[in-house]
Amino acid sequence: MSVARCFSHRRHGSNLYAFRGLAIFLLALTCQHRIGRLARAAGVSGRHQHAQLLFDAWDSAYGLSANVTAPPPAVRLPISLAAAAAAITAAPGDADVAVGAAGRVSVPAAPHLEDCARVTRRRMQAEQRGGSGPGAGGALGAPAWAQVKEGGEQGPLPPWIRGADEDNLALTRIAQTDLWLHQFHPNCSSSPPPSSSSSPPSSPVRFLVVEWKHPRGHGLGSQLHIMSAVLSLAFFHGRVLVPAPGTFSHATHRDCSGPAYGSLACYFFPLTSSACQQLALSLWQQQQQHGPSHPVPPPDPGPALSELLQSDLPVVFFPGVTRFQAKMAKEASSAFHWGTPWLQRQVSTELLGRRFDGEERYLQVSWWRSQSLRFMLRWPSLYLCHLLNRARHDTYGYRVALRVAATQTALLTASDGAAAGAGGGDAVGLLDGGAEREPFIFRPIVSMHVRQGDKGHEMLLFSLASYVYLGHRLRLHVPNLKHVWLSTEMQTVVDEAVSRFQDWIFLFTKVQRQTGNKFFYSYEQSAGPGAVTAASFVNLLVASQCDFFIGALASNWNRLINELRLTNGRYRSGYLALNHAEW
Repeated sequence: MSVARCFSHRRHGSNLYAFRGLAIFLLALTCQHRIGRLARAAGVSGRHQHAQLLFDAWDSAYGLSANVTAPPPAVRLPISLAAAAAAITAAPGDADVAVGAAGRVSVPAAPHLEDCARVTRRRMQAEQRGGSGPGAGGALGAPAWAQVKEGGEQGPLPPWIRGADEDNLALTRIAQTDLWLHQFHPNCSSSPPPSSSSSPPSSPVRFLVVEWKHPRGHGLGSQLHIMSAVLSLAFFHGRVLVPAPGTFSHATHRDCSGPAYGSLACYFFPLTSSACQQLALSLWQQQQQHGPSHPVPPPDPGPALSELLQSDLPVVFFPGVTRFQAKMAKEASSAFHWGTPWLQRQVSTELLGRRFDGEERYLQVSWWRSQSLRFMLRWPSLYLCHLLNRARHDTYGYRVALRVAATQTALLTASDGAAAGAGGGDAVGLLDGGAEREPFIFRPIVSMHVRQGDKGHEMLLFSLASYVYLGHRLRLHVPNLKHVWLSTEMQTVVDEAVSRFQDWIFLFTKVQRQTGNKFFYSYEQSAGPGAVTAASFVNLLVASQCDFFIGALASNWNRLINELRLTNGRYRSGYLALNHAEW
């Protein structure tokens, strides 16, 4: 064999070996890639399994699958799981969740849910007056929170007001305290003096008893605004407002039983104490026995109605609220004894690209409405708390479970807390279930209430695209804004949101919605007793907790959302409006 031929043979052999090495390397790389994909798939599958177990455990622990009329089982989950050690060790008697070979972790308290029995009990205790003796809650027997003067330049600290003073309308804390002390009068617990057959009854407390406006022609938002205006009449004439029992038609279904039947108290804490309500009704019955010496007040505003409200008559009765009485109630807000707090209001509403809050008179009415509605809707009832839990869990509970599962896995596998993000932020926020925390929702989030249907008889309707356009304007300032709390009565709006605007994550309640343009009253009847009202209040409270707000302020419900955010620590968040109307 020649030398050249020998070298040629060796070169071919070398190339062959190089090719084989390259093939083996590529095969190993492919296998590694496939193994990685399988591992990631297994990890995703495990995380979803973990999340599903969390979701189901929360559903069971908070009684979300049970009938809302039945008391749910006690929540047995640990209240706090801030440290990795607490996440790894399961508490005896609590539900356990397997996490592969890493061990077992206890189920933390659901960050998006509330222990309704516990928080309602705590709120009821806060609403109790003390005794009338020295040192028992002050001279008026007021609760301890009404005596607190620290923590805010505005004075007392009602526990239902969140945020700093500058995060709410001016004098919010003082106004809320005054309203509570007025409506929960200390002298209502004393029995009324017996009346003789020749003289009408007398009482140290005077009342205004009012029937709720009939829903035909007045939606729920309109009824709430009317009652808030009547509260101004009662407050500024020194009368305790007592809604007539059984007249709130939105609460005449089986889930509103006992004293809550036909009352806003089915959904929110009572407007006055049971003692004041009983005294007012007792006095009214005694007045009726003495004949029509003081008949039903005249429907027109004027001196006769003003004199009647200012008289010593223990009870004035409104059988519904006429348009004229509502107008007078609206104007009664001018008799403020808090000065002119609305003049301290900074512009926080934008209309057609320009900041807008209306003329001074509108600011005055808006300030009062925000205060009166905050008081009327200050805390959800036990029943509404359960409805809120169910809606949150059905809407985004699984998303929360996925995030909690990822956080727990990170805490289990990380060598230290910092590696798992335990130094602060969302991870710890999810696993820390503080007693006073707001239920978790994905942030930043914008509320969009799209009112359509029969509202077209009253205002120009706006498409969902108009709302999303304003949402994109918000994104210029908040680039990570992607979540929307969408509340609407129209199924077509929900369908369009999901199919067309896929760069947003829309969260919405899973309820029966309206199709077509039939009247809202007919839609309420077709949905079943209380279904639309319950969904409306759930949407209202969740919307008021959002970070940003977009709506058409010619709608009563959009104005409700705006008025609640002004006294909910969201005053500086701002509201992007598509239109505007005062009433």
